[in-house]
Amino acid sequence: MESPPTTSTSPPEPREPESSTISVHESSSPRRSYPAIVHFTVLAAVTLPLTLVPYIFTRRRLSTLRQSIKQLETNSTLLRKELSSTSSELGRVRDDVRRMRGLLHEVMEETEGLRTDVRQREATQKAADDATRSELREISNVARISQLHGGSLRMLGLSLAEIAAFMHENELRMPLLGKRADKSRVDQIRSVALKLQDLPCVPEEDFKNRAR
Repeated sequence: MESPPTTSTSPPEPREPESSTISVHESSSPRRSYPAIVHFTVLAAVTLPLTLVPYIFTRRRLSTLRQSIKQLETNSTLLRKELSSTSSELGRVRDDVRRMRGLLHEVMEETEGLRTDVRQREATQKAADDATRSELREISNVARISQLHGGSLRMLGLSLAEIAAFMHENELRMPLLGKRADKSRVDQIRSVALKLQDLPCVPEEDFKNRAR
């Protein structure tokens, strides 16, 4: 059997400490100093964008809000004007409605008066029609009587005329016995006889038509 190989281990080399290396490096490169304006510029370059962006955004937002407020004020002014004109128009409409109500009341009163007048006129016309119908009935009755007794009355007129002629002949024969009263009676008898003889003779057909 072979024996395992033997490795020779050499002791580690000693290292220098890091602190001594850093100190040597720092001592070899000297530290630089910058002016204050450079620091201010760098600080401004960092902080200015962070400050300006919210400011610009807020500024734009405020400008938009101002425009919106101005628009609202304009709209509010227009609405006030429209409201004022609407109120005036409503006032005029109310006045017109009041006048129309007054006129309507007057028209209703006049209409009621006209209805009353029409009723009175209708009642008067009805009374007149009734009176006319009554008169027509009376005339119809008179015409009927005349139709029925007209011939008899005319015959009576002839008889009265003969009596008047006889009395007149007696007065002529005996003038001394005649008196003025008798003469007036003879004249009256003659007048009545003439009236009876002059009575119209109404045909039967005409009488029926008039009666209708």
